Formats: sequence, structure tokens, C-alpha cells
Amino acid sequence: MIHFLIPLRSAQTTSDWPKIQHLLNLTLASVFNQTSAEFKVMIACHEKPDISSEFASRVSVFQVDYPAPVTSEEQMIDKYYKKRLMMKEMQQYQGGYVMFTDADDLISNRLAAFVHQEANNNNDGWYFENGYEFHYDKNLAKKAPKFYRVCGTSYIIHFKPSELPQTWEFNGYKRENRYLFDHGHNEWLTKFQEAGKILKPLPFRGAMYVINTGENYMAGSTGFKRHILRWLTPGKTPDNQLKAEFKIPEIPQ
Repeated sequence: MIHFLIPLRSAQTTSDWPKIQHLLNLTLASVFNQTSAEFKVMIACHEKPDISSEFASRVSVFQVDYPAPVTSEEQMIDKYYKKRLMMKEMQQYQGGYVMFTDADDLISNRLAAFVHQEANNNNDGWYFENGYEFHYDKNLAKKAPKFYRVCGTSYIIHFKPSELPQTWEFNGYKRENRYLFDHGHNEWLTKFQEAGKILKPLPFRGAMYVINTGENYMAGSTGFKRHILRWLTPGKTPDNQLKAEFKIPEIPQ
């Protein structure tokens, strides 16, 4: 069983809340496109989003009541608090495989079946060495190497009950790495390996980083090399196979 955990930004941090909800429903369509039913979905949010009726009954929504973030730094800390809340809720399942999923990304429909098949082999989890970038504004997909360095939707990690928060509370917008998953995703591979977890590269491209939606929040620069790589890497209109695997929406041109 894999648990997809989605932290959703507050409506107070965007001028286009309907678009945020639309992108979330595209992500949910991708999640519910799994070839196996062995998965669960959680969302942590300030304001409860309008979720499509075809998904709503299978999504657990947890609302927070602390003040919405104001600065960009607070937005990132808000994301960590929402992750903590969902990880505390993982206690009811005695832990398990977790994949933090950004609320505007797309994922392969092979993930739930893969985890279900591999779960009995005592795997600590996987990191996504390779993935895709989807340029929403141009309807172009590009292959993305070192995917786990640039996108947070790039790890599946097994957590034991002892590794989960026992309680949850808001202590103000102060950055503290109390738990391993509090660290930035570009540190996870090192931090989890230092903690004794052996993460393997996922043997296929498991996620698609959706960019240029007009609502992406970029935590710092992606780096000069990544910008050059994006410029040099050819993009293509997604073919039917890629559309089917990731549930890529039809983008009006």
C-alpha cells in the first residue's frame, strides 16, 4: 500500500484559487489513474478545496487552523507543517510507504502496483533518478535527469511508526528540521541514507513535474545548469502512451 500525501497551499496565497483547485483535480486524476487500487490519498489544507465527486469519497482531507503564510519563506514552512499533520495521521496505518505529491504534479499509473509488488522485499524505498517535466503553457513534455534534485514529487519512502510524529501543533513560522522529512527534498537521499535507509533508484520515470502553470511556487533557483539543460533538451507533444500513463490533460492552445 502506498499513501499519496498532498500539501495544498492556502487560498490566501494566490489570486486564482479556482485554478489551484483545477490543478489539484488534475493531480488527483493522475493519482486515481493507478492500475492497482492499493493506495490511499490525503490532503492537508487551510481551506477545503472543491474536489471532483469521482475522487472525493476516497480522499481524506485534514484542515489546519493556524494563520495562512504571508512570505515565500513562510509558504515553505507551511508545507512542512502540513506534511507533519499527514504523517501523524499515518500512525493509524502503523506507518507504511509514503509519497509526498505536489498539488500540481502528475504521476505514473504504475506506482501503486510497483510498490504493492515490491513491499514484501523489505525495501526502504525509492528515489526518482529520472522523470519528466511538463511545460503546461506549451503542452510539451521533456525528459528530466536528476529528477529528485529538482522536484519534491520524487521519493517513495517506508516509515515505521517510531519515525512518525506522535503529536502535531503549530509553533509559529520557524524553520526546524525535527523529522527527516522536514529537510528539503534535495537533501533527502543523503539524510535518509545517513539514517540507515537504503533508497534505490526507481526503475522507471515515475513522476512529471508540471511547470509554467502561472501558479508554481519556486523555492529558490533551479540553477544555471538546469536552465541550460531545459533549453537544450528537446520537448515533444505527449503521445497517447505518455498521456495514458500520466493522465496528462488536454491543454487548450
